[in-house]
Amino acid sequence: MNKWPDFFIVGAAKSGTTSLYHYLREHPSIFMSSLKEPRFFTVYGEEFINPPPNFQIKIVGNTNEYLSLFRDANQSQIKGEASTIYLFLYQKAIQNMAKLMENYQAKKIIIILRNPVERAFSHYQMYLLGGHENEIFSQAIQNNKRNNLLKQWPFYDYISPGFYSNQVKAYLSQFNKVFVCLHEDLKYDTPKIIKKMYDFLDVDPSFTPNYKKNYNQGGTDRIYTGMKGNLRRAKHYFEASLGKKNFYPYPYKSKNDMYQDYCKVYNKLASIFKKDIVILQEYIERDLSSWML
Repeated sequence: MNKWPDFFIVGAAKSGTTSLYHYLREHPSIFMSSLKEPRFFTVYGEEFINPPPNFQIKIVGNTNEYLSLFRDANQSQIKGEASTIYLFLYQKAIQNMAKLMENYQAKKIIIILRNPVERAFSHYQMYLLGGHENEIFSQAIQNNKRNNLLKQWPFYDYISPGFYSNQVKAYLSQFNKVFVCLHEDLKYDTPKIIKKMYDFLDVDPSFTPNYKKNYNQGGTDRIYTGMKGNLRRAKHYFEASLGKKNFYPYPYKSKNDMYQDYCKVYNKLASIFKKDIVILQEYIERDLSSWML
C-alpha cells in the first residue's frame, strides 16, 4: 500500500479549501488526513519550526508523524490532504515532494483560486478575528512595515499569496493532473464542481455529501462592535490576565468603517494584481475579467 497521499489540495488560502476538505472527506472512497493542514512539505528539513506563539496551529515536520495521519485509511481508499501554504510556498513544497515521493508527478493536485483582493481582505479578517492583527486593512497591507512579522510567519503577508500565475504555472508544469477551479464555482455551483472533482479523483461521482453544513464560515458578522464588541474585548482582556490569550484592540469603530477602509484600497489592489490575472487566465483558460473590475 502506498504510504504517501494520492492527491493534495494546495490552496489558495481563504478560497473554500475547508469546505472542500470536508466534502471530499465524506466520500467513502476518500480518506483525508486527520489534520486538515499538516503543512509538512513546506517545513520538511527545517531544523526549527516556530510559528508565532499566539497562533494555535499544529505543524507536522516529522516524516513518521506525517505518514501516521493516513494510517487509518483502508486499501480501497485514496488518500489526500489540504495545506494551503503549498500554493504560496510552491517552490519549497514541490521541491520536497520531488525529494520524498517516487513518481511525484503522478500525484493529483487541486487548486481553488479566489479574486486576490477579496482573498487578501478575507485573510486579514481571519487574523483580526483571531487576535493576530491590530492595524486597519489599508495599513496592514503596507508590507514594508511588517518585516518582523513576516519573519515570524509568511502568511502575515496578505498580498503576495494572491499573485497566482507563477504558483499555478509551477504545478501545471510539474504534475500530470491538476484540477483548477474558482471560489465562485464552489460557492455558487457546489454540487456540479464537487462531482467534477470526484470524477477527477476517479471515485464515484454520484455520491452526494452534506452541502447544507457551512464549514469555517468567515465574514464580518463575527466582528463584534458596540456593546457586544466591548464584552468580547473584556473577555479577551480577562483571558490575557490568565495567560490564555493576548489582549488586542479592534482598530475599527464599526463594520461600516471597516468596509469603507476596504473599499478605499480595492481599486488600487485590483490594479496591482491586474497583470498577473491576465497571465493567469491564459494558464487556466478561464475568463477572469470580473476580477479586474
